[in-house]
Amino acid sequence: MTYSNFSYETQGNVIEELFSSLSKSMKNAFSAYKKELLLESIQTKTFKLLQPIDRATSELKSFRDMIALYYINDIEVDSKVLNIFYDDLEESKDKVECLLDEEAFTKLSPVIGDRLHIALEELYVELVNISFDISLKIGESCIGSESNYHFLEEA
Repeated sequence: MTYSNFSYETQGNVIEELFSSLSKSMKNAFSAYKKELLLESIQTKTFKLLQPIDRATSELKSFRDMIALYYINDIEVDSKVLNIFYDDLEESKDKVECLLDEEAFTKLSPVIGDRLHIALEELYVELVNISFDISLKIGESCIGSESNYHFLEEA
C-alpha cells in the first residue's frame, strides 16, 4: 500500500509539473506574441513619423535646386516672394530646432530615437541650406539689378 501512495503522490507531482510547465509555456508564448505586436506597432508608428520628415526633406532639396536655377526677373516682386518663403523656412527651422533640443529622444529606445533624431537633423540642415540659398539669390539679384548697381556706385 505504501507503494501505491508513493505512486499516486509521484503522479500528482508529475501532473502538477506538467501543468506548471504548460502554464509557463503559454505565458511565454503570449508574452512573445505581445512583444512582437508591440514591436510591430512601434515600427509602424516610427515609419509614420519618419515618412513625412523624409518627404519634407526631399521636397526641400527639390525646392533648393529650383531656387539655385531661378532667375529673378523683377527684383521687387520676386524678392517679396522669396522673403515670404525665407520667413516660413526660418519659422520651420526654429520648430525643428526645438524638437531636436527636447529630451524626448532619450526616453525612446536608442534605435528609434536615433532614427528620428537623424531624420530631423537632415531636415534641419536642408532648412538652413535653403534659407542661405534664398538669401544669396536675393543678394545676387540686388547687386545684379541695374537700379541697385547705380545705387552701389554712388555709395
